Amino acid sequence: VMVIGGGPAGMMAAQTLVKRGHSASLYEKSDRLGGLLNDASLVPFKQLMREYVDWDIRETMECGAKVYLNTEVTEALIEKENPDAIIVATGSTYLTPPIPGIENALAVRDVDANTVETGTSVVVCGGGITGLECALTLSREGRQVTVIDMLTVGNFAAEMPIFNKADLLDQLAENEVQLRGQQRIQRFENGVYTLDEAGQERFFPADTVINALGVSPNNALGKELLARYGSDQVILVGDCTAKGGTYYRANHEAYNAAMEAEGHEDKVIEFTDYVGALMSSVTTIIDVITYVLIAFVAVSLIVSSIMIGIITYISVLERRKEIGILRAMGASRRNIAQMFNAETFITGLLAGMIGILISELILIPGNIILGNLVSGNLLQAY
Repeated sequence: VMVIGGGPAGMMAAQTLVKRGHSASLYEKSDRLGGLLNDASLVPFKQLMREYVDWDIRETMECGAKVYLNTEVTEALIEKENPDAIIVATGSTYLTPPIPGIENALAVRDVDANTVETGTSVVVCGGGITGLECALTLSREGRQVTVIDMLTVGNFAAEMPIFNKADLLDQLAENEVQLRGQQRIQRFENGVYTLDEAGQERFFPADTVINALGVSPNNALGKELLARYGSDQVILVGDCTAKGGTYYRANHEAYNAAMEAEGHEDKVIEFTDYVGALMSSVTTIIDVITYVLIAFVAVSLIVSSIMIGIITYISVLERRKEIGILRAMGASRRNIAQMFNAETFITGLLAGMIGILISELILIPGNIILGNLVSGNLLQAY
């Protein structure tokens, strides 16, 4: 089996094929395996990912597959090797849309690799994982960073697991990184000009602009091979089949491709992420609960207002002597009404302040308990 591409999907395919007793040849046109995983692990705080990439490369080099670096696959090479099956895992390439002035923006991979200098005021274009991690790194180095994207802020890093995303957003907030969503980039000129959701032009000044606008599938070779050899002999896996992806998805598709190449479709793994499906509905569930609580509060306020009116009326009836004395002293009905209203207002104000104070005091031990249950400041009650 010929495996084209030495990224995470290609490495998993080669390892799986060898373990299943097949002869696998892995071709990578660069001088190192790992693909864009090497770029994704450049930021300083991703040491564990760097260790994972090194481990995956080592496992691939030692698995028994023939590995050819600095080798670009051509039709002539395929005809020469004449493989029984071809797994295409050519990954993706960085996206550079035709926006005026984009040639002046720095590539995010160069910034993460510290091969270029950045100014003190930075705008990162792209609210994906790569853009946000780059923004966090720069903000920790003392830069003033703003991240813009045409997506809403709630959809920034949408492909990231929810708890990792919460941690990342928390750290961005701590480092005062500004997130600006629904900004459609128009041009790069001493910063970035955008159109917001209302169609109004906005300008984000910056010393440095970074292009982190994502990736696009590198699937030209895969489509060509599919057209020539058919889907029975050619299988596309990983990022070359879609716009971006995850390590899990790349490994999962590569394993399944190896099973299909072997003819064991019955061993293809079908995975249903019930936790992911549940977590994706958390926002809706929270919104529903919020609306119900608002309704309860509204009903409580109405009932409380009625009760206050009844209590005030009863109080007036029970304090006839006091009213009589006030009238004898020359107080008018208006004066008496003002006195009762003031009394009611002061009583309600004091009761509310006492309730707020008690709630704030209860939050102190509550947040201590929450802090012990989860790491950092990911969960706080207010």
